[in-house]
Amino acid sequence: MTREVYREVFVSPFEKKTENEALKVLQAIREVHSEEHGWKEIRGFVEKLPNGKYRAVREHAQFK
Repeated sequence: MTREVYREVFVSPFEKKTENEALKVLQAIREVHSEEHGWKEIRGFVEKLPNGKYRAVREHAQFK
């Protein structure tokens, strides 16, 4: 039986000039926190900031 042991909303500290660049950051986060290691994505997205730049955001939980 697995149970949730940790949950967080990870907001990338790296602001990117384009949405595509921020999506690459989101994908890198997904690779490091993969289902293979017990992580499940609750939601993941790119948000546009007031300064016109973008950043990746991912809410995920780890199960063990």
